[in-house]
Amino acid sequence: MRPAALAIPALVVIAGCGAPTAAPTDPGGLPPSPDQRVSGPGLRALSWVIDDPDGYALARALSSRYTAPAAGSARARLAASGVRTIAVPRGEIAGLSAALASTPLGPDLWVGESSSWSPVLAGLPWDFTTPIRLHDGEMLAPPGSARLLVRAWIEPSSVPPDALSLRVDLAPQLLAATRERAPGDWLMQTAASVPAAERGQLLASLALETSIPPESVLLVFPESPELDWSLPPPPPPPPPATPSQSPSGGSGEGPGSPGAGPEPVTDPFGLPPPVDRPIVFESPSGVDPAPTSMIPTLGDVLLTDASPIVRSRRKVVLLLIPELPARAKGAPPNDR
Repeated sequence: MRPAALAIPALVVIAGCGAPTAAPTDPGGLPPSPDQRVSGPGLRALSWVIDDPDGYALARALSSRYTAPAAGSARARLAASGVRTIAVPRGEIAGLSAALASTPLGPDLWVGESSSWSPVLAGLPWDFTTPIRLHDGEMLAPPGSARLLVRAWIEPSSVPPDALSLRVDLAPQLLAATRERAPGDWLMQTAASVPAAERGQLLASLALETSIPPESVLLVFPESPELDWSLPPPPPPPPPATPSQSPSGGSGEGPGSPGAGPEPVTDPFGLPPPVDRPIVFESPSGVDPAPTSMIPTLGDVLLTDASPIVRSRRKVVLLLIPELPARAKGAPPNDR
């Protein structure tokens, strides 16, 4: 299996042609795109990395606004495969980022408008045949990686009149490890002559079609299918004691002092010791970690640092941001 907790999925810049222009100030506090090729309307993507030691961080931040998908819908199939989506008002993104203590993952990606599939992120590769949980059961995936493809174009919206929304399609894809892929090129950007949708196994049953109005941002993130967001999540665990504090709040007690507790285990990546999935440990808040399974979901292999034997601690949240003119005008993209 792939090594655990070594890296976070890498993002790839999607080519968007156009003359360099200054990015306008975003009314919702979103950072301007550093990609100076952005010159018109379309889809922009950015990603956050968050630390989620007990598995409830996303539930605490988003469950109050989450509506369970209709049974049998594409959103329901994605959720049962460990990937959830939710539209958030654009003006709340800055506060959500602060609540999750997120860290930006790479530069923004400019997708623009196109009816052709383009990759926006890829998960960590795995080295051996591995089972992956999907909505309709388990599948055995050969050595390779998972990635997410998108396509987007502007379409009219009836509310309000003459307004626009951004049609966005999402589809996960499994890539087999091949000698054609250069080291570090897990998105196979070098194989430009082959359409993205033909470079691997497209999971068509998990394809999602949606529209994003200009005042919203669509979030795509991993979450355990076993975690019921209709129930209130437990409170967050307390922050770890600093070296100058004991667990009881005293100061000046180093490791080995009375009441200081055991010495922390040093991890080269700054993470606590991994938790084996079959074993449930009590979290610092006294609440068991969020329920999960020994077999990783599609969300695990696409959007976390989990492996089949190690519980995920870091997760990626993908933000799909519509960049739209105020009113309907112009023609659909030429390649639609």
